[in-house]
Parts: sequence; C-alpha cells; structure tokens
Amino acid sequence: MSKITNKINNLISSYMFDHEKLRVYQLALDFSEWIGFLLEKITPKISVCNHLDEASSSIPLNIAEGNGKFTAKDRCRYFDTARGSALECARRNS
Repeated sequence: MSKITNKINNLISSYMFDHEKLRVYQLALDFSEWIGFLLEKITPKISVCNHLDEASSSIPLNIAEGNGKFTAKDRCRYFDTARGSALECARRNS
C-alpha cells in the first residue's frame, strides 16, 4: 500500500464516534456481551432469553442513537429508553 493509503487507514481506525467515548456506552456494551455469555450457559426459556437478549442489546443502541440527537428532548427520550431497557434486564435477573 502507498503511504497515503496507510495514513488514511490509520485515521479511519483511530476515529471514534462521540458515543463511543462515553463511559456509559462502553459499560453498556460490556453488559450486553456479558448477557450473551450468560444466555449461552443457561437452559433457555425461549421468551425470557429472547427478551433479555433484546433488552440488553437495546441499551447501547439507544445510548448511541440518543447521543446523536440535537435537542435535549430527543436525547432524553432515547436515554430514557436505554434506562428502561436496563431496568427490564435487572427485573429479569432478580
């Protein structure tokens, strides 16, 4: 590859979207991954496992979506949805 191509690839690989810099987003990804490992190890009750998987995946997705919104009202709506998904996971695990 040329030097220019290498520089472009380095810039692309080092770029982070704003939501990727958020600690809460990183923790949400870790939680979602942990739920995935947990679901692999337990005897599946289809509806519970599917709901837990969807709810845990929804947390980082809504954080990312909300962080890209321009108005506080729009951001809050997505962050509230992410919080609701986290609470769903907590209720399913307790």
